[in-house]
Amino acid sequence: MPSWWSLAWPGICATITGVGFARFSYTAIIPFLVGTGEVTAPEADYLGASGLAGYFVGALIAHRVALRTGDGVAIRAGLVLTATALGHSAIPGGFWWLLPWRLLAGVTGGVLMVLVPSYLLIQVPPAVRGRAGGIIYSGVGLGAGLGSLIVAPLAAVSPALAWLGLTAGAVLATTLSWTRWRGASAPHAARAHQEPTRLTAPLLLGCLAFAADGAGFIPHSVFWVDFVARELGLGTSVGSVTWLLFGLGAVFGPSLAGALGDRIGLGRAYVVVFAIKTVAIALPWRISAPPVLGLSALIVGALTPAIPALLSARMTEIVPARDQSRIWGWATLSFAFAQAGGGYGLSFAYEQIGVYRPLYLVGALIEATGAICAVLALSARPSTRDASHLGRG
Repeated sequence: MPSWWSLAWPGICATITGVGFARFSYTAIIPFLVGTGEVTAPEADYLGASGLAGYFVGALIAHRVALRTGDGVAIRAGLVLTATALGHSAIPGGFWWLLPWRLLAGVTGGVLMVLVPSYLLIQVPPAVRGRAGGIIYSGVGLGAGLGSLIVAPLAAVSPALAWLGLTAGAVLATTLSWTRWRGASAPHAARAHQEPTRLTAPLLLGCLAFAADGAGFIPHSVFWVDFVARELGLGTSVGSVTWLLFGLGAVFGPSLAGALGDRIGLGRAYVVVFAIKTVAIALPWRISAPPVLGLSALIVGALTPAIPALLSARMTEIVPARDQSRIWGWATLSFAFAQAGGGYGLSFAYEQIGVYRPLYLVGALIEATGAICAVLALSARPSTRDASHLGRG
């Protein structure tokens, strides 16, 4: 039998491309796009929100696409189209040129994040699914961290060079994992007619918490580098370094959270990470000292991929294998809907008030709502035997 590591590692290539390079690296590019005059600050934020809207669309269509093409074809298409979107973003055409490519990158990211974890985790032994999920989601942090290392020196010369660097990284990750998706499930029309798995109370509460997380950390994931560099006046170097800490945290956070989940129970670990993340999101609201900003970025970065790693691992234990992509698609859809709505809402709020700082308080309050839902999921009584473990840990 293959080791759990050999089953999980291709997920790194998918998450590093679909979310790390395609989404989080964009945050580091924003001040350079604004500085060169290619877009205005509000336009840059709306482009970030458009990527979140695309992610919602991708989560919405992922399961149906996989039913028609098979998981392998859909995953490969997502990887190729992500690289395509990044490559075309290198052409300096302004807001209206970048808009469709940011939307496409969001769509493909949503498809990859629905299909890849569910496909890989059902092959992993239950005792190590927390750690395997952590490995898969560590690609998010690797993409953000490597994206910062690529973006900082290249974007200082030209944003186009940064986009091309990200494209090269996406092409490399796609190439490394290409053969792994060859055996992914083929299209099976009968799957479309199966009775949907019921949304039990613990499952619903877990998804609501996940949705709250989708909106809660938007100030960090979309506005962070611009907030640090321009609003706080600390410069792009400090902004890039703190964003690199976000990425470094996201590399190790999922694995640590997964190990915690394997030890104390995934439901309990879910509550712990929400509570810590709420505090970390709130820190920039009142404190602007660089060490505290770095700590905030590190913790939020660590726990951003930790939350989906824990939830996706738990779902593999309580949902039949045939329903994995459908149920995880629901969860991802709730996350993406809140993320897209929150992205546009907070971008609009910034356009009205002209400062980012209050948005961190808003984000912390939203994340606290997710923490409450996670706590309620622990005590909610499942209505079916299949869901009996989600609320208990």
